[in-house]
Amino acid sequence: VFIRLTGCPLRCTWCDTEYAFTGGTTRTLEAGVTFGVEAQGLYSEQAGKTQGSFLMNRSTLGARLRYRFEHGPVQLKAGVDVERQQADVNIELATAESPFTFPRTLGVFGGAFVEAAFTEGAFTAIAGLRGDSYLLAPGTYQFSADPRLELRYRATEWLQVHVGAGLFH
Repeated sequence: VFIRLTGCPLRCTWCDTEYAFTGGTTRTLEAGVTFGVEAQGLYSEQAGKTQGSFLMNRSTLGARLRYRFEHGPVQLKAGVDVERQQADVNIELATAESPFTFPRTLGVFGGAFVEAAFTEGAFTAIAGLRGDSYLLAPGTYQFSADPRLELRYRATEWLQVHVGAGLFH
């Protein structure tokens, strides 16, 4: 069984379907996971004595999923992402009897977007909408829906001009 796909990049010498080298529909699915750990610390010293210190440890875990569909001059994109951040903060002052520790803070950020693009020659017009939700422990929640519009002009292979407007949070 041999399946012929439109847009095949192989260019086999025995291929009898050269008409399938171009055209068709492009579909792309991207997925990714990120993890990060960060530690920051500061301390103050005066006349040889420590006056105070600050320590923050933060960890981040994120995941993203995006889908792209292309057919001729039209391109559609959709995606979702979620990120979880956790931070521990410790502040110690020389005048305090014991270190002051902030409780562990936790934030969960989720978002989704849809986008439609139309290309005509060197010009591309893109309209999109992104929705984001923010959940910060112990109970702060916010949602935003942000419309966006962008115009692109490809002057050369290496130079492209972008103009855009929208709400960004």
